[in-house]
Amino acid sequence: MKDSKAAAFVKACRKLNRSQVYCSDETLKLELMGRRIIWDLMDLFWEGVKHADPEKEDTKTFAGKAYNLLSDNYRSVFQHEMKDKKLPETYCRLQLLTDYICGMTDTFAAALHRRLMNG
Repeated sequence: MKDSKAAAFVKACRKLNRSQVYCSDETLKLELMGRRIIWDLMDLFWEGVKHADPEKEDTKTFAGKAYNLLSDNYRSVFQHEMKDKKLPETYCRLQLLTDYICGMTDTFAAALHRRLMNG
């Protein structure tokens, strides 16, 4: 792009975005809301991931309920890694949590947060 005819236009767009778009109240509110959603979901699901026993189905404890809300696909990978024992257990648990949260779309994360956090 630097050497194209559009270079000046791209530079002007970047300047406009920095001064008008990325600092707008609406954009800042979305960023703050997104941060809150991610933190809340990570806190909630960490409790499930931290205490999960991949060999047992637990739907009675809070941790078990949180773990069971995770996608079957992510839990399957986690269970395989735990059986394989090539990676440290804590690493596998953190990987499960981050994969699940990072795999969410913004819309899904916001809807899940609303459902789980009561609004």
